[in-house]
Amino acid sequence: MQLSKLTLACALAAGMAAPQIASADDAFEFHGYARAGTTYEQNGNKNIGADGQAGNAAGRLGNEGSGGEWLFTKKFEPENGTKWDLGFMVEDWGGLGTKQVYAGASNVFASQPNAYIWAGKVFHSRMQQGLNDYYLSIQDGQGAGIKGVELGFANLELGFVDGGNGADFAATSKLSGIKLSDDISMDVIANYGFTDDSGNGTDIDAYLVVAKISGWGQNFSYRHSDNTENSLSWGREEGLSSDYFSVEGSYSLGEKTGVEYLSAYHAIEQVTASASTGDRDTFNVIVRPTQQWNDIHSTWLEAGYSVVDFDDNRENNDAWKVTLSQNIAVGGATWARPQLRFYVTAGEETNAGVTSTPVIAGAMFEAWW
Repeated sequence: MQLSKLTLACALAAGMAAPQIASADDAFEFHGYARAGTTYEQNGNKNIGADGQAGNAAGRLGNEGSGGEWLFTKKFEPENGTKWDLGFMVEDWGGLGTKQVYAGASNVFASQPNAYIWAGKVFHSRMQQGLNDYYLSIQDGQGAGIKGVELGFANLELGFVDGGNGADFAATSKLSGIKLSDDISMDVIANYGFTDDSGNGTDIDAYLVVAKISGWGQNFSYRHSDNTENSLSWGREEGLSSDYFSVEGSYSLGEKTGVEYLSAYHAIEQVTASASTGDRDTFNVIVRPTQQWNDIHSTWLEAGYSVVDFDDNRENNDAWKVTLSQNIAVGGATWARPQLRFYVTAGEETNAGVTSTPVIAGAMFEAWW
């Protein structure tokens, strides 16, 4: 009799719960980003850059490593009208690990149906540039937050995250889509990092602020940071400060011809000094003309230059490279992926007074989905 009652109770509970999740039975999604391939260079020098630069400052084309991130999500839309998702991401950039584990919901508040509330381990407070593969801000971690809050003049995002050791924390904020005119908008990030009193943290407070103005396909960015460069989750360092200015964008030169560009100036003050650290000014410029032959084949030519000027008596580090890439893609747009690339890179780098002139041949796929 007890078993019968238990069975009946379970059946009733399942019956009551089933309508709540029935609409989610097929709402499974798979997303990600990956790239992999092989390169060859006579002396084994497969990347060209100036030590102490920010990101791939001489250009990322032909200068990238292999790896990927794979995200699995399950979505739920119960009868109460809320919209949920559960996410799990693994990554492999030289070691397999868990990158994201989170849950979130929107349509929770009638006045803010697009506001998304989340908790877990997530990509957070990211602002990335393409041609040099550099993050103006990256605050991945474990925590909670809300994004997509519509204020009328902008969308608001707030977060609170732990970088991973349970003692270093960051409070983050972002205003996006601030309209300065019909064609110009601005995004602003302001993040503050602090440590608890457990003694397990870095015991270093830090902050960063970023402003990006966008219009007519061009972006103008400025970042100032104190006791860090671009992240409060890692890289906090007493006496480190950074001012970063950049302009990037693209122009259409014809129906199938275009050019992308990026130029940046980076002033860094840093107490510790080694072959690639210390007080220094860096400058780089990257230009990438593209030609789309049809909806499958394209040719890219990327030229880049980077210099790191140290404030003491050390020699500058500098690098230049030119990469010619023949591409096969799933579509005719510049950003169509998956894409196969077959490329040759030639250039020169001088680091700590040592100069090398590699010629690199490679093949790679890149995909996001």
